[in-house]
Amino acid sequence: MKMDRTEFQALAGSMGLPAAGLGACAPSPGSPPPAQAAAPRAQQQPVSVCRLFWSRRVRIFDLEGTLIHTLPDLASALNQALREMGFRSVPETLVRASLHAGLESSVAAACVYLRLPTELRAPLLARYRRHYAAGLSLRSSPFDGVPELLAQLSERGEPLGVCTNKPQRAAEELLAAFGLRRYFAVVVGADTCTERKPHPQPLRHAVARLGGKLGEALFIGDSAVDAACARAAGTAHLWYGRGYGLPPQGCEWRFESYRELLQSRPGAGLADGGAAIGWRSTLGQLDPAVSSL
Repeated sequence: MKMDRTEFQALAGSMGLPAAGLGACAPSPGSPPPAQAAAPRAQQQPVSVCRLFWSRRVRIFDLEGTLIHTLPDLASALNQALREMGFRSVPETLVRASLHAGLESSVAAACVYLRLPTELRAPLLARYRRHYAAGLSLRSSPFDGVPELLAQLSERGEPLGVCTNKPQRAAEELLAAFGLRRYFAVVVGADTCTERKPHPQPLRHAVARLGGKLGEALFIGDSAVDAACARAAGTAHLWYGRGYGLPPQGCEWRFESYRELLQSRPGAGLADGGAAIGWRSTLGQLDPAVSSL
């Protein structure tokens, strides 16, 4: 049971959610970008993604769909909660499309999809939270190359943070489950500040806690929610193309391999002398390029 783009757009409208809240029909982790999203050739300019990444003093990462593939456990917990209340399951694609706005958004999406009354959202959310807390790392896993890249950044002594719409405690538990919590000096969750992404407050808070400046920071994320947050905060955004969201409008920098970022680090050869693996500013092919920011 799958949902197409039109169904997701209708779902978002009926929920009163912004378009950024739904990453409709995003490709599965590891799948190639959809060809229909390609932009006119005149817009396809090589950019030095690796140089951007390694030149920034402060790096903040989104969590779900960026560092860790959490979709299997999120979908399983929501469907457990639904079945417990006597309702049928929802497709995993619905959870993928709504997760960037938090568990509440997935619950709202499920209720709209199943045509359930709004008064059931609160009890469903409570059950969802309970089931997810009990199994948040059963089938989840870090994306390929993430542990190695974080270890390298840590060895270089560079400040790292996480900015997520997952509650802070759950985010820290998830990172700890895979041995990644130790790499981050700051973890900002949905409940850390008075606002959550796409509002710029949590990202600004993370950068400030790391002692950095917004103009020196880089926010790595996989969704339009992350892009909007970075734009509002005045911070560069690097889109991870193998997560859950579609490329944000005006996406300037993107990558699809943490291992290629790692191999391009200063001193590793690839990034020396200004060379870098550059991705086109819109969906396209890997474009080896020597370019400057």
